[in-house]
Amino acid sequence: MELATQLSKMGHDVTVVSSAKERPNGSHYKELFKFIALGDLTWKNFYLGNSKWGVFLGAALRRSLLVLFEYPNIQYVWLVRRRIKDKQGYDLLISIAHPHTIHWAIASIYSKSLAKTWVADCGDPYALLQNDSFKKWVHFHWIERWSFRKCDYISIPVETALKSYFSEFHKKIKIIPQGLTFPDLIRPMHDSQNEKITFAYSGDIFPYQQYALHFFSQLKKIKIPFNFIVYSSGLDFFKSKIDESVRNNCDFFEPIDRVELIRLLMHVDFLVFFPYQNPSQSPFKLIDYTYLKKPILEYSADEYSMLTFHQFIQRDYSSQYAGINLEDYKIEGVAQRFIDLIDSNIES
Repeated sequence: MELATQLSKMGHDVTVVSSAKERPNGSHYKELFKFIALGDLTWKNFYLGNSKWGVFLGAALRRSLLVLFEYPNIQYVWLVRRRIKDKQGYDLLISIAHPHTIHWAIASIYSKSLAKTWVADCGDPYALLQNDSFKKWVHFHWIERWSFRKCDYISIPVETALKSYFSEFHKKIKIIPQGLTFPDLIRPMHDSQNEKITFAYSGDIFPYQQYALHFFSQLKKIKIPFNFIVYSSGLDFFKSKIDESVRNNCDFFEPIDRVELIRLLMHVDFLVFFPYQNPSQSPFKLIDYTYLKKPILEYSADEYSMLTFHQFIQRDYSSQYAGINLEDYKIEGVAQRFIDLIDSNIES
């Protein structure tokens, strides 16, 4: 909602179409933009019981339906069409994936009477996604080509992702990073270190399992007291894969509000992230990690990573990750980049 809020603050009339659970709280939002509830997915995933075979077959069925039909996300095609097909007169339409079925829905009804300019915003590649063990089947290549031929622009967050899109669309691609607002932090005048070296990881873990498992093995080699804090939706992975001998040194938490997370992470000694194996994607957490101005450990399961990690444990941060340019991610500039595409489209 940050993009919609900023566009409204800039004086534009904004309509947000999203699932009801995304509806922002607070009466002040009603003054900023109009909200249309998209409706929630009713096509449910299949679960075949808690037995060993039930869990295995259920997981296999869910993965097969996702790989073959993008189920259950394919339902968004009908949900979006129902809410958008009769709308007209917009200057700019921004469709935001994930999931990419949102783009497919817009492509099925898009015309210049709906919006003068359509930007398909892609946080991650889809058809040519390289950081997944399952490659997209060829029928999804056809669908992506069909939908992207209809849009005016495709926005992607990093230039390194360009190769993950079909070359025929490169002329449509604009680099527009994820836009964020940043909370005011009461930073101490002098950073104080924790009695026990304390480090944290936040966010999804499944794209980085190979590196994470290697990192977990290094935890057993730490000879001094430490505290490893995790905020993730994949806690089962952490709890099952971290050795029991060091599990008491770890604290596991479900994901929490971004602003609250930032304030809590301000008190750790350093932060950990695992890179994607292919640079076509960049971990979202690096934005807030950089904002916190804490030492950042990039761990990619090589000798340099292991050496750097054990230097960090000794509070030597001389090899820390440099971070990113936060100016690129401030919501004010990102919102203006989208607005600029309206004039750019008219001129072309």
